[in-house]
Amino acid sequence: MLSMVTWYSMAQPSGKHTYRNKPRTAQLPPEDSTKPKKKSKRSPQYIDDRYGDPFANPPSKSPLLLGNPSNITTEVEVDSNHENYTIKEKVGELDYRTPSTMTFEEYQKYRDKESIRNYWKSKQDGGVAGSKEGVNIKNALKTLRIPVKGLEGPFGSNFVDIKPNGLVTLDFGGRWQRVNNPAIPVPQQRNGGFEFEQQISMNVVGKIGEKLKLTANWDTKATFEFQNNIKLEYTGFDTDILQKIEAGFVSMPLNSSLITGAQNLFGIKTKMQFGRLGVTSVISSQRGKVEELKLPAGSQTRDFEIRADGYDEGRHFFLGQFFRTNYQRGLAGYPALASGVKVTRVNVYVTNRVNNTQYNKNIVAYLDLGENQPYRKFLKTGNPNDTIRVTPTTDSLANDLTNSKFNIFSKDMSRRDPSMIPDFLKNLNPGCDSCFVDGVDFQVMKSARMLQPTDYQFNPDLGYISLNSPLTANDILAVAYEYSYTDWTGKTVKLKVGEVVGDQVVNDSIGEVSKAIVLKLIKPLGNVTKLPTWKLMMRNIYSLGATQVSRDGFQLRVIYKDDVTGQDVPYLQDLQSTGQRISLIKALGIDRLNPNNDPPSDGNFDYVENITIDSRYGRVIFPVLEPFGSQMDTILKKESQTIRDKYIFNELYGNPRNVMQQFASKNKFFLKGRMQSTSSSDIQLQGINIAPGSVSVFAGSNQLVEGSDFTVDYGMARVKIINQGILASGQEIRVKYEKQDLFNFRRKTFLGTRLDYKVNNDINLGGTFLHQTESPQITRTNVGDEPSSNSIWGLDLNFKKESRFITKMIDKLPLLETKEPTQITFSGEVAQLIPGHPKVIDKGENGTSF
Repeated sequence: MLSMVTWYSMAQPSGKHTYRNKPRTAQLPPEDSTKPKKKSKRSPQYIDDRYGDPFANPPSKSPLLLGNPSNITTEVEVDSNHENYTIKEKVGELDYRTPSTMTFEEYQKYRDKESIRNYWKSKQDGGVAGSKEGVNIKNALKTLRIPVKGLEGPFGSNFVDIKPNGLVTLDFGGRWQRVNNPAIPVPQQRNGGFEFEQQISMNVVGKIGEKLKLTANWDTKATFEFQNNIKLEYTGFDTDILQKIEAGFVSMPLNSSLITGAQNLFGIKTKMQFGRLGVTSVISSQRGKVEELKLPAGSQTRDFEIRADGYDEGRHFFLGQFFRTNYQRGLAGYPALASGVKVTRVNVYVTNRVNNTQYNKNIVAYLDLGENQPYRKFLKTGNPNDTIRVTPTTDSLANDLTNSKFNIFSKDMSRRDPSMIPDFLKNLNPGCDSCFVDGVDFQVMKSARMLQPTDYQFNPDLGYISLNSPLTANDILAVAYEYSYTDWTGKTVKLKVGEVVGDQVVNDSIGEVSKAIVLKLIKPLGNVTKLPTWKLMMRNIYSLGATQVSRDGFQLRVIYKDDVTGQDVPYLQDLQSTGQRISLIKALGIDRLNPNNDPPSDGNFDYVENITIDSRYGRVIFPVLEPFGSQMDTILKKESQTIRDKYIFNELYGNPRNVMQQFASKNKFFLKGRMQSTSSSDIQLQGINIAPGSVSVFAGSNQLVEGSDFTVDYGMARVKIINQGILASGQEIRVKYEKQDLFNFRRKTFLGTRLDYKVNNDINLGGTFLHQTESPQITRTNVGDEPSSNSIWGLDLNFKKESRFITKMIDKLPLLETKEPTQITFSGEVAQLIPGHPKVIDKGENGTSF
């Protein structure tokens, strides 16, 4: 028996695939199905050993199984007849397994499959096949490094490296709706369609070799054009003549106090080195301009000029028509107020566009809530409680009980479901012409954002609110408030409009948080000029663009730019009724007092806090509702129609601001003057996208150092003086900076060359030549707006050297010991400006303007 087993184990394979598959088990007769099966106790399962060669019968890929030891090798040999392959597995010189065979076709198929598998594995683990430095496919979106032969010479190496970063999104959806309105034809009751919205925000950095670099930023939702840019940069080695080439957004900074370089340029810039001589040149179009702020004794002073249609839009709103009617009457005798109003509590709700979830409420806002003369005067539903009844009062006070619209929802909580309110209101009186219209008479908002007290201010005596952030045409504004009113007899009543938080009918604690609270609609969706809410937005407040305005040195005039004379006229002229000229600031009601705040007027602007000016937020307030409209109409009521048509600008208050460009012939009024903000370490720069590195600060004639004397926040356009000694010195502070043009109405070309000759490590000679020209869109230019074509050249010398002799001489003085080396610096500059003008306006020797 033992010899039989030995012979079987040493026998040679009889076929081509000996032991390739497991031997089949003997065929047993089927079991008796009538007998119940018995649960057998299975013994533990062990892993069977492999049969045959490792190619046709690969081992298990389970990570629990260990691989073969390192001393086990597999050899593949071709038979002498070149038809079969012999596979041997050995441990040293001994056969570890019985040798097996494969045909040529079988082995070739195996090798093809193995090559394909190794290729995709290399793509996953090693990157590009055939390259020594592969790229992980998991990081393919982060970097891609591809070898390209022939790039070593011009670009320093033979690799192309691309690093993309960003996102590409596509929102796809559909919107369909059905309106069950019998007045609309049946085919038009259903409408809808697909909606698409895509966004691309990409940043790509590509390198060709070691010298060429490409940077591109692109965002489809960028606010301004300059936010999307592309730049090509070639950087040579230290020994190359051509040191650098930049194409795209470039800059030309200059270390000079007489000649200022430029930052916001789009063009080509080169830098070359010829031994000790360095040459930097640029040819580009300029997209920014240099401005300067002067701060006498540390305070920020600047001139301002605001056109009549530049009112502070979307910020200031009356709480109701009663407060608008009472506004001019309450300010008739300022500085004393006679409004009789005192607002005690205000809740303000706006459209939630910041995804705020902490102060959200479901609201239903009514146009006519609390109004004595509602927009919908008649609405009968058969239910006496739902019929609007107007109860006129002497002062047309705003009150929930003035009409019964508040009662529609104040008692029945089932009517406060936001999803059911529109259908409920539309069906109050079917078929009538005076029914509620969604978006006109009421507005339902889910998750409206309640503003916090820090987000707005309200005037308790005049009944209007001022928002920190302006509203757009797509925003909704609703309020609820409480106030008291004292009439001429001394009687005081307390009134309320809407549901103020704290005593509203809806109780969040009893599970009614989804119910809508009732509010007063101040601004509906869109700019609808025919609705009463159009007049609730105040158009008599103008922002000065600065905060903490000081009364000292404040000047304000209202001028009229006359096309006939071309001058700024501060009065109404050509009046036939009186034959006299009327000052505009007096006609518009902002000159009634003298410097002691007593009558009569003195010809200057009345600086009365919270009445004619808000110094904290930098706002000028007119004590009349429509200064250039109805107020001007009252002043000129006895004048001829020609004079009235010339000065009265009613179109300003009956149209959205974007329509004002159609009334350029009447839009001639300006607020012009000078203001000074209080001394502060923070200096707010005018404009956005301040060019990095373009800010220069001077205290007197000394230039300050960024980082030690001041810091700059380019994103917020703010300079902060950190050296308190400069502020305490009382010197004039000048800030020069360059800002990006938001709109390029005039093309500007910028050319420049800078030469630097390094005599030695201590002496440097420099020369600069710059040329800038502006190309107007039309040849007929206005006085004061002439295009320029200027050139400037200059020379400079800089010397810097350490002196050991001076250091030793100082050390010999008693009680003095120097720890730092003495340094001698000298700089000198000379420059000349050559003014000019483009040839397009050269109708005379010096150009022509109108």
